[in-house]
Amino acid sequence: MTTLLTFSFMYCQPSLYRSPCDTQSNFFRQLYLLKISQDSKTPLCGIQDSVVSRQSSSTTNASISGTISNLLSSNLVIQNNGGDDLSIPYGATSFSFPTKVVSYNVSIKTQPAQLTCSVANGIGIPSSNVTNVAITCSPKTLTFTGTVSTFASGLFQPHGTASDPSGTNLYIADSANHIIVKVVIATGATSTIAGSFGISGSIDGVGSAARFNNPQGIATDGTNVYIAGPVDNYVRKLELSTNTVTTMAGNPGGGVIGTPGFLDATGTASFLNQPRGLATDGTNVYVADSNNHRIRKIVIATNVVTTLAGNGTNASVDGIGTAAQFGQPQGITTDGTTLYVSDTVTNRVRKIIISSGLVNTLVSAGLNGPYGLVLDSSNIYIANSGTPCNILQYSFSSTTLSTLAGNGSCGAVINGSLLSARFIGPIHMTTDGSSIFVADYNNNVIRRIQ
Repeated sequence: MTTLLTFSFMYCQPSLYRSPCDTQSNFFRQLYLLKISQDSKTPLCGIQDSVVSRQSSSTTNASISGTISNLLSSNLVIQNNGGDDLSIPYGATSFSFPTKVVSYNVSIKTQPAQLTCSVANGIGIPSSNVTNVAITCSPKTLTFTGTVSTFASGLFQPHGTASDPSGTNLYIADSANHIIVKVVIATGATSTIAGSFGISGSIDGVGSAARFNNPQGIATDGTNVYIAGPVDNYVRKLELSTNTVTTMAGNPGGGVIGTPGFLDATGTASFLNQPRGLATDGTNVYVADSNNHRIRKIVIATNVVTTLAGNGTNASVDGIGTAAQFGQPQGITTDGTTLYVSDTVTNRVRKIIISSGLVNTLVSAGLNGPYGLVLDSSNIYIANSGTPCNILQYSFSSTTLSTLAGNGSCGAVINGSLLSARFIGPIHMTTDGSSIFVADYNNNVIRRIQ
């Protein structure tokens, strides 16, 4: 028996335009390809299958490939024609399905937790190999139920926070305890994955054999956690599969206190000066090199360190690359195309086009000690670490700044509704795609905004 997909607007009648039943039309060929044939010879539009077969034999058996933009996740799965699943690695910029086909319909099977990805040019019947399918990802729009709660406690001056791409785990730089902590977001189960509780130092090693000295900013691509040490002037890499810690950049200074300075070089031949905030696109780690007043870039594969923007002058000047100036940048985040930087001393949020190094000022008023930054599709959220100790929301479309959470005073923890909550020293932040996690530094806890 033969099953056909039928459409109410389809007629097998001649017209001034090419009929959908014309075997030369792409529409007809698409219908034929959708025909599910068992053992019947029932013709399509009254045309014998032998005619259709002659037409379909000229259809190209083509490869399907394309580009990917802004994939800051390792959890994207795409498929073609409802199958041929393809998992895309973090930071990938292109893809190619392994199976050649005579028609294609590319779709998103699994969305990353923190992103929304869409497909363009994804459907057709190829006449040659297809290379123009385009997948574009952007931060997911955050919606809030309107509450602030305490997510994790038992910490001592927590600093950096980073959610993995799947939104499963939260990593915390428990700064004054000198350790890196993992919290399972769904259960709250907490474990130390690197460093030894209460013991400071600057030693590479595995798990508890590694030593940190007040680790602060962190970022993750799901494979590694990257850690900024402003006391020791390094950036370290923690490999999650083995909990092995190695130094990526910064002079180790004999393994006790790293030497502050400025030098673009490879690995430990480079010099940093109080690196604080980190962001990654899966290929590079971007560093808010605070006391150098610069934004640095570390290539993950080679540990080559270069300067993306800033010239060492403590000021706020827009420009390209080293013509721009920053005032002790602290927080940093990225959507894969643009970096957003909190210029803490000058009370601004800046943005940097990664491809060109062009620096512009995004927010220049209403801030006091801006620190951690979180993006969604429409907004950037800013931790105001100074009074009034609140979390702000800046709308890209309206260019307005408003309060997301915080009651306008700094002090001991108050949970509850967004505008009744209280923080003291909110600094680094992250999102799992549904909540914002805030390091409430002076309250020694991680807060959750939902």
